[in-house]
Amino acid sequence: MYTIVNRPLLEAAIESGGEGVFTEGRPWASAHRHLASLELSEPFPLLIGDAATTAGVEWVAMIETIELVEGGSTHVHFSSLVKLGEAIPITALRKTSDGLPISENYIRPYVPCTISGEFERVVLTALAGTDEDPYAAIDSKTAEDFAEALRAIGPKITTAQKAMLIGHAKATLHALSMLSLAELGGYAKFQSANMQYGALGRKFSDHFDIHGLNQQTQAIAKLGKPERDELGHWVWVLRAPLVEALYLVGWVPRPAYGCYLANAAAIEVADDPQCADVTATVRQALVDARIGQGAYRSKLLEVWRGRCSLTGCSIAQVLIASHAKPWSQCDNRERLDEFNGLLLAAHVDKLFDAGLIAFADNGHMLTKECVDAEAFAVLGIPTNAKLRFVQPQHIPYLKAHRMLYGFEP
Repeated sequence: MYTIVNRPLLEAAIESGGEGVFTEGRPWASAHRHLASLELSEPFPLLIGDAATTAGVEWVAMIETIELVEGGSTHVHFSSLVKLGEAIPITALRKTSDGLPISENYIRPYVPCTISGEFERVVLTALAGTDEDPYAAIDSKTAEDFAEALRAIGPKITTAQKAMLIGHAKATLHALSMLSLAELGGYAKFQSANMQYGALGRKFSDHFDIHGLNQQTQAIAKLGKPERDELGHWVWVLRAPLVEALYLVGWVPRPAYGCYLANAAAIEVADDPQCADVTATVRQALVDARIGQGAYRSKLLEVWRGRCSLTGCSIAQVLIASHAKPWSQCDNRERLDEFNGLLLAAHVDKLFDAGLIAFADNGHMLTKECVDAEAFAVLGIPTNAKLRFVQPQHIPYLKAHRMLYGFEP
């Protein structure tokens, strides 16, 4: 938030340990709503210009509260006021409303804004009261550091905070919105969870003696990509060293191999340009389809009546939902199309996925010369095996698989 304040008030605040309050004759109603809507767990940076010089941002502080007073005025309580060594030009600030730089002649009493990375570091370092970059400091912490912190502050962590932390670590990609974290902690509103998670983050930053983080939640998590979910809530990704620390101290069981596959698939989907604008529901469906689980597997079980497409095996635990046309060559519709899938027993799936077998349009199994009939016999697969049935919708995908592995020109 950027505003202009008279120098005498700022100098008085410095004499009072950096704490103070100034009064605006107009209500900061939209600023009050803006701060209340943010998922922040502590004071918000206030960038201050000297009303006498208007040379840019010369002072920085942290907003504690914005109090709307009856009669139309506003009390802004702040702390941690410091004077910058060199003023930041006001044009380096961008309005959050439209992303445009703030004009040098901007005269409104305040404006919500963002600041470029170069100057953001200047502000945060000044607020920290040290030359150390607080973000570099927290980024340097290892799993062992976080494990030691957990052992030290564990008795101070509330039941709700622990539930949120553990649930966060167990989530896919360790990513959750503050609303989801609220549900884990038993809170009805994200604001309550936000305060508690920020308080938890502060316990870690205090333990590490790190000061100046914009949000204390950043001590334990980073903003995800995308930063917001479909409901507009911030998405937080738990720091990887903290996740590992939770495994080390035994608060969270180390996940089974299948969970690693799900996380790997989630990363692949997140990095795929085709998936940049899909909804969270579609994104999860794509993750499930990538690893042959969830709704995609259920659809294949229905299409193939719970039996292997080739052998008829009905042991569900060994049946794998396998794509015919490779994932990397599909669009999102094809990735979720049940007719691009065969339900195969594990040993058949390996042969199919390696391109050692393929299927003709009529379902007859095709084989590579490098695998002889005796090898197939050992696996219990006759060389004249045939898919149990083929629907017309299967044919384009079977052909794509044949072409990929050289079964046809």
